[in-house]
Amino acid sequence: MRGGPDQQRPIERDSAIDAIARALQGDLSWTREDRWNADTLAEEAERHGVDLVLWHVLHARADGPVGLTERLAVKVGPEAARAAIRERELTAVSWAFEAHQVPALVVKGAALAYTRYAKPWLRPRLDTDVLVDRSAFDRAAAALEHAGYARSATFSTGDFVSHQVAYERTDDYGVEHTIDLHWRALNPQLLAGVVEFADLWEEAEDVPVGAASIRVPTAFWSLLLACAHRLAHHQRHERLIWLYDLHLLAGVLPESRWNHLVAVARERRIAAICADGLGTAARRLGTPVPAAVLAALTYAGRSEPTRHYVDRDVSRLDVLRDDLRELPWRDRGRLLREHLFPPAAFIRSRYGTESSLLLPLLYAHRLMTGAVKWIRT
Repeated sequence: MRGGPDQQRPIERDSAIDAIARALQGDLSWTREDRWNADTLAEEAERHGVDLVLWHVLHARADGPVGLTERLAVKVGPEAARAAIRERELTAVSWAFEAHQVPALVVKGAALAYTRYAKPWLRPRLDTDVLVDRSAFDRAAAALEHAGYARSATFSTGDFVSHQVAYERTDDYGVEHTIDLHWRALNPQLLAGVVEFADLWEEAEDVPVGAASIRVPTAFWSLLLACAHRLAHHQRHERLIWLYDLHLLAGVLPESRWNHLVAVARERRIAAICADGLGTAARRLGTPVPAAVLAALTYAGRSEPTRHYVDRDVSRLDVLRDDLRELPWRDRGRLLREHLFPPAAFIRSRYGTESSLLLPLLYAHRLMTGAVKWIRT
């Protein structure tokens, strides 16, 4: 084991990310080079959401760098304890949905935490994403309210501007819990129909969580959703954790399903998006993606309407233009109204006031300042 290089000069951010990515693949040869720094690596691993996964990899190795392993270990106990509290909460939520006869799917990070990671607390997340059919949304909301949750006013909502509503609860220990209740998994209209509730529910799997069970998508549908979500919601903030999700999902996908993935990606117009995600994961993490699959996805995605998510940074105005093109004429005005005039509770929360008299001024201020932000982003 080598502990000395912990005190060497910091390495550049890109080199640190490369070293972390190599470690996640089991390659620790870089630790023999006297140019890495434990604090720099730990900070980058945390920024990329893989600090606990990295600890898990290094902890299992006899030749792991002692200083870095110890630096990462600081979060293990608190995160494991937090995960236990979350698990108890997820159990209660699952029972609430069952009592209200709501077919519900746990998706995204929470689903992967319980199915693809060695321990749930290795996958960081700020909330739990739940997907329901649009017809069951009101029952799902009632179930959450029965479980002690209240609808959050801190997020702008509407039928078109967003396909989710956040529900929040603070438990008896002072721990805050957030359930993002979705009726569609993605917000941009161009990508909202990529995976529908019916697609996921048909093949969903039951996974035990505490004294209950949750229903989660299969690896196939989770992989498609993870590829689309990575660019639809996080385009400007690339993180290793999203690539590691793809890495784990691709690693368990049966060989017989790869051709089906190409066919569905082509049908749903996200072949280029899938090629970008899987190709990046393969380059960064050595993800086992068949070369023929990447070639087929790349070829199929050459002229897709969603390709600009791969080719360049997509601004808010770009998304709005896409949304307007995708929606029928009768819904375009409503989308614009939802953007321009979000619920009054959202405005009050954003500006920290309960006054109704100030609402006209607050809306006007939001329109003026928001226009500048939209132009710049």
